[in-house]
Amino acid sequence: MNPQEIRKAQKTLQLPEQTTPAEIKKQYHTLSKKHHPDQGKQNNQKKMQEINQAYQTLQEYIQNYPINLNPQENKTKHQKHMESFTHDWMWTPGKKQKK
Repeated sequence: MNPQEIRKAQKTLQLPEQTTPAEIKKQYHTLSKKHHPDQGKQNNQKKMQEINQAYQTLQEYIQNYPINLNPQENKTKHQKHMESFTHDWMWTPGKKQKK
C-alpha cells in the first residue's frame, strides 16, 4: 500500500485529506446508496466496485497503521519505566531524604 493508493481511495470516496474513520464510513454508506446497482443506472456496478475497493484500502490502512494521539501510550516500555523513577522520592533529584 503506497500513498498514491491512499489518495486515490480518498478521491474516489470524495474525502478531504484529513478525515476520521467515522467520516470514511459515513461517506462510504452515502456513496453506496447513491451508486448501488439496484438503482438501475448504467455503470453503477463499475462505480460500486471502485467505491468498495477504495473503502477496503482505507480500512486496511487504518488497521495496519493505527495512530494514537495519546502521547502517554506512544511511549516505549523503557521510557515508561524510566519515568516511574521521577515519581519515587528516593530517585527524584532535589528532594531531601528523611533521616
